[in-house]
Amino acid sequence: MNFSWYPWQLFVRKKEVVIPVALALLVAFVLTFLLEYKLQRVPQPVFLHYSVELGVDALGSPHLALLLPAVLLAYVFINTLIGNVLLLTSRTAALIVVWHLAVAALWFGLLVIRANGA
Repeated sequence: MNFSWYPWQLFVRKKEVVIPVALALLVAFVLTFLLEYKLQRVPQPVFLHYSVELGVDALGSPHLALLLPAVLLAYVFINTLIGNVLLLTSRTAALIVVWHLAVAALWFGLLVIRANGA
């Protein structure tokens, strides 16, 4: 299998790539600042995970919630790399992966905001 990259200089100039990636990064940074703002006034420890059957599963520092935007940033990075590789073979598949990134980031952001009562 021949593995090659689409040139990054050309990849980052495509509007259909830049818009969803920038949107996903914007959501990640807004989530980071929103969570940091809301976590400044939270007492220690906080509930980190709820289970339907058992109730609270995990307690911990409120700043562990900042791992959520970090996971989103990793997701953005991985999907951008996959989109770059797919752009050489299938433009449609690459655009689906990159736009899925933006939709997933927005969905993730809405869920985090709703879970934190914003």
